[in-house]
Amino acid sequence: EAGALIFALQYQNDASAAGGGLVRSEHLRFWDDLPRGTTAFIGVDPAPGTTPDGDFFAIAVVTQNAGGLFVKEVFQARLDITAQVETVARMTHEHRAACVAVEAVAYQSVLVDLLRKAGLPARPVHPRRAKEWRFARLAALAETGALLLGRSQKQLLEQLLLWPDCEHDDLLDALWLAIEATRRGRASFLSLPGV
Repeated sequence: EAGALIFALQYQNDASAAGGGLVRSEHLRFWDDLPRGTTAFIGVDPAPGTTPDGDFFAIAVVTQNAGGLFVKEVFQARLDITAQVETVARMTHEHRAACVAVEAVAYQSVLVDLLRKAGLPARPVHPRRAKEWRFARLAALAETGALLLGRSQKQLLEQLLLWPDCEHDDLLDALWLAIEATRRGRASFLSLPGV
């Protein structure tokens, strides 16, 4: 299912549906117990530094089964590049992630190189569509009940409920990257040359 937002944008050319909150609260589903025996995928939205008014470095960990996409963990902070590598490495090992999908626009590709040097399954992702389209996919997943969140993921919940009017959207970017990794599957990520 496409979801109402994607339908309005794509088929009715109606952008008004995108205003005032990405996801409605009645569409939110939460997991009580995470499924066992599933593969984790990580999405990373790098940030250039630790300045108080800059973007956050953000990570989302997602797993999938027939019941949907489960957001296992999210994290955002302002970290220097060394701490970003250490954090991704820790979470990759902790969750036994099959793939780390990293947004690699401009300077962000440096993080991919550092993660690969650290022996992590990092893959650069170059988003081809505008943020509105990527986030509309998140809204459609929530609207159709396919996206399940942890109740303690307050920062992610805020971004989902308030975007585009929230101050930061870094966790949304990281979540989209993790979900894209699940869609492409483990084999396609790990069979690429140099990965």
